[in-house]
Amino acid sequence: MKNEDIVAGVLALVSNVIAVVGNILVCLTIYRNSRLRTPTNVYIAALAILGLLFALFIGPSITVTLFTGGTWVFGQHFCNFQAFMTLFIEFATLHTIALTAFNRYCRMTKPHTYLKMFPSKRRSCAILVLVWAIQIVFISAFSLPSFAKYEFNAKRVSCILIFDSPSADIIYCTIKAAFYFGVTSVMVVYCYAKVFWNIREHTRKVSCTFRTGERVNVEEIRITRTVFGVVLFFLICWIPEYIISIIIRVQPDHLHPTANRMVVFFLFLSCSLTPWVYAATNGEFRTEFKRLLTCKSTRPAEADVVELPAIAVEQGVLP
Repeated sequence: MKNEDIVAGVLALVSNVIAVVGNILVCLTIYRNSRLRTPTNVYIAALAILGLLFALFIGPSITVTLFTGGTWVFGQHFCNFQAFMTLFIEFATLHTIALTAFNRYCRMTKPHTYLKMFPSKRRSCAILVLVWAIQIVFISAFSLPSFAKYEFNAKRVSCILIFDSPSADIIYCTIKAAFYFGVTSVMVVYCYAKVFWNIREHTRKVSCTFRTGERVNVEEIRITRTVFGVVLFFLICWIPEYIISIIIRVQPDHLHPTANRMVVFFLFLSCSLTPWVYAATNGEFRTEFKRLLTCKSTRPAEADVVELPAIAVEQGVLP
């Protein structure tokens, strides 16, 4: 076993532990704090669940593989499971990010559309389940034994999807690059560009008038900026994975071997540090994290606070 494998294994182990603790804290925080149980935070909880799935099912096998010098010791059945879960987490994460951006876009710029699309947490969950089901169907369609299989890749220290024909590989890469990477990135950029333009317009109007109906809701702006920070961090971690994965399939010999390990590093970084971004940017998450880590009970007589209709934000009637 090489020294770099030992160092990488230790980093993977530490990152995995941090990811488990952090993502569990996010889920418990949203569950315990009624103010955080909103349609928007359904998607925040979903991203935490995806990070937890990675830390529980993918991270440990990669860590063990690093400590064994790049040797796969878990058998073919778990190889199939690991590769499938990696693809599902990858695709579901990007589309959940797109959903989160669209949710904030409707909340801040299209209040009537928001009320129709996201009237409750149940509707947000239903949309999420539908999107995740589409990912499972897509992966299953490309994973049929007739033209594809899962194999261990020593450079990636994990199992990946291998196609029997170059044409299937090209189709898969095209759909992955255009539909997942391209559409998601464009959607996120467009939604947040419109959101922040709308915030700037509200702020400009507030500075020119004292009318109550024109004042912007500070809480919604804070939530939007927090969610944007989380989404941006996710994209920073996942975009290199997409780019490198496509290059590896198209030109496998034109990439430095270290790039394969960098992909794994970015995935661990995303799952382990994202939960702490919430605590760093959101006071309620930070307070609840402290309560959980110090084993304190929730605030007594905490009233259930329901997210107010988006139209209230637009009309400036929030307190």
